[in-house]
Amino acid sequence: MQIDLSQITGTTAIITAAGTGRRMGTALPKQYLEIQGKTVLETTVDKFLSHTPISLIVIVVSPDDSYLHQLTRFSQNHLHTQNNKQILVVKGGVERVDSVLNALRFLSSMGLPAETPVMVHDAARPCVTDKDLTRLSLCYENDKKPCALLSPVTDSLHRVDSNNRIVESVNRNGVVRALTPQMASLGLLLTALEDAVARKLTVTDEISALAKYGESIQAVEGSIRNIKITHPGDLELATMYLQQE
Repeated sequence: MQIDLSQITGTTAIITAAGTGRRMGTALPKQYLEIQGKTVLETTVDKFLSHTPISLIVIVVSPDDSYLHQLTRFSQNHLHTQNNKQILVVKGGVERVDSVLNALRFLSSMGLPAETPVMVHDAARPCVTDKDLTRLSLCYENDKKPCALLSPVTDSLHRVDSNNRIVESVNRNGVVRALTPQMASLGLLLTALEDAVARKLTVTDEISALAKYGESIQAVEGSIRNIKITHPGDLELATMYLQQE
């Protein structure tokens, strides 16, 4: 697929939708479950279609995804437009890092400028708000440095052993939960993730790769409603949050 992205301006959003959702206990991957009459994936994509700075959306799906074709809004074969924004679908990999890296490599090979701001977001987080996206965008615009939505930990934290017995309490001061989107330039994200993979480092998200590459990441406090749908009860909670928007 040859597409010229060299003239794309604004922010690019990568939405990872390659998970299987085993913990949901459903036949469908969680991104294809229905929420308020749409799939979770569509609900999430619509949040980015409504966010003004976004000009390109890249949806990353599993290589053996057999559900996306049922959503006529999206196509794996070409660049198309919705809400005056461009949408692409690319194949992901085994792990999240592989999926994001596939998307970054594809964008770079299609000419997207290295300085392009990129937000990476989980499809399973449909409750992200435009307010939080705006705060993240403004943070990045201020100094062009990596930034991410995070939420302070308010619960008590304890460490358990292999037998699920509490062995120690953990000081929660300064501890935050990583949310998405996480944001940096295309070039920096690509370099940091390539480096992590080459060094066989364990990275669970983009800011962990950026941190291990030596970058400083600015925390932007995000809404506690920006939950990740992982377990069956999360779908009900997300539905309630979306109804209240």
